[in-house]
Amino acid sequence: MVTDPLVPGIHVGVVVGSQQAKTYLNPDGEATRDGIPLRSVFIEARSGEEFQIHVTIDENYRQSKSRPAVLLEVYLDGKYAAGMVSSTPLTPPWKHVFQGSHGTCAGRIVERRFLFTPIACVEDDDAPVLNPTPVIDRSVGTIRIEASECIRVGDAYVATPAPLDDFKQLSVSEKGMKGRCLSHSTTLSSGYETSQAPLNVSISDAIPRATFEFKYLSRVALQQSMVLPSPTCRTANDSESIDKHPKKGWKRERSIEANTETGEKAYKKAKME
Repeated sequence: MVTDPLVPGIHVGVVVGSQQAKTYLNPDGEATRDGIPLRSVFIEARSGEEFQIHVTIDENYRQSKSRPAVLLEVYLDGKYAAGMVSSTPLTPPWKHVFQGSHGTCAGRIVERRFLFTPIACVEDDDAPVLNPTPVIDRSVGTIRIEASECIRVGDAYVATPAPLDDFKQLSVSEKGMKGRCLSHSTTLSSGYETSQAPLNVSISDAIPRATFEFKYLSRVALQQSMVLPSPTCRTANDSESIDKHPKKGWKRERSIEANTETGEKAYKKAKME
């Protein structure tokens, strides 16, 4: 979980699959943005995996007497995906899990889960045919959670539903990448019918308190960005240790890495076709 030191009591984390995502500090992250406390970290994205956003507000959070409710808004790649308004007054520990977006499809209420999907990178010559995104948005590759204090009006708990058609796999040309190291974008699962209707909440006097950013990349991209050490960067002690063991094990490790890389390339090619 990530805790912003300037806003004690607010804990935010991402669960990928069934495991808590390990966070890595963003060395270029800002301490504030537009005067709002900001915490930015990296996490690993895995293709086709669902992810959830877990929020806990504990007794260390200092509630505002004039704005006793907390508004949470989730943005995936810069697009609004989900929101929630806490109870009033907020009784700690208050918890909520964002696992997808609600909306309507053919008159039915559906929920679609959050997914990590590889970005389809196409050749520049093929770009007009595949109609990719011309220039990739700066927000792609970021899960952002904004926490604000507010006054809640009414009994509904779920904030404005997200437009489900906004989340599709990205096809981007090399020029459109603008030299950025990106591997995935966020999409939504095919969806299933649910009885929970998305309800609008009326709020007033919302004041931002904190922003949490999770920048997601594949393990290889994390290594290329030097967030994680490269598996090929070994110290002299590592080399001596390897030499003391049979060479067969080392070859097997390298073979697995090579096969994994080949599999990723084959997967991307299949997606393009």
